[in-house]
Amino acid sequence: MRLTCVLCGVLAVLFLAAPGFAGESGKFMKSAQGCLVWDPFPVEGETVSWDGACGNGYANGPGVLRWTFPGGWSENKALLKDGKIVGEIVSFKDALGSKLVFGKDGRGSGTYLYKNKDGLNKESGEFVYQVDNGNVSYDLDGKCSQEWGNGAWFKGICVRGWRSKGSMRFADGDTYEGAFIWKNLDTYPRPEGLTRYQIEKRENEARQARASQSSGAGGADCDLWYTQCKDYCGFKSSEGFLNEKDTCEVTCIMVKDYCREGKKKEMIANFCEAKCPNPLKDSCYGDCLTDMNY
Repeated sequence: MRLTCVLCGVLAVLFLAAPGFAGESGKFMKSAQGCLVWDPFPVEGETVSWDGACGNGYANGPGVLRWTFPGGWSENKALLKDGKIVGEIVSFKDALGSKLVFGKDGRGSGTYLYKNKDGLNKESGEFVYQVDNGNVSYDLDGKCSQEWGNGAWFKGICVRGWRSKGSMRFADGDTYEGAFIWKNLDTYPRPEGLTRYQIEKRENEARQARASQSSGAGGADCDLWYTQCKDYCGFKSSEGFLNEKDTCEVTCIMVKDYCREGKKKEMIANFCEAKCPNPLKDSCYGDCLTDMNY
């Protein structure tokens, strides 16, 4: 998953012991019970246990997969097929105190803790998970909060690991409240990149303000609306919200055309259409219209 998180972001991609990223370094490893299970990131000194059934030598069916590695452990209760997690995740927990619980619809809640150069970081709220070739990732999706070891925090709404709307305090004490806009979505760093994020946030905030004040003026301001609209199309496509990217980009062309014609309501309506991921369109679309004084 792309926790490019501006998070909204990241959650949290789980690495090391909780299968989280696809990687060429992965391999099958034999559990203490003799079943083969998929290990996406082998770590020297780690061991694995599986309390479910084995079929043809591989872990199969529902059960608890527990990894123990130097300095900690992590545990997924999930459905496995041929040694790989395929879905129906019930829970995740680890030695740091993380605990996520999921329903049959794939949505859950809880707290995820992780360490980096800033110290211990905490993400809490509503989560969803994704499974790709046996590797699992967990994203904040819905009401969420984040607290970083450098003193920064965010409280608000997240969409697939991205901050969408809320209040944020940066490590330097600066604060921001409102909607979050992204640029270069496919390469944006996760929460560790607060300094770069802050710069991007201010640039985009100023860009949107200029476009809002000058809608209908034509020229460069309408091009800014069009560029931002295409950024959202790229995000939706990369996160799997979009089946046909061209359809979204056609909508962005309409945004630019309406802008140049001075039709602000039509422009905003199409902009929000392009911005909002389809699965969350109802609430996202209404909030977008409100934020833009439709």
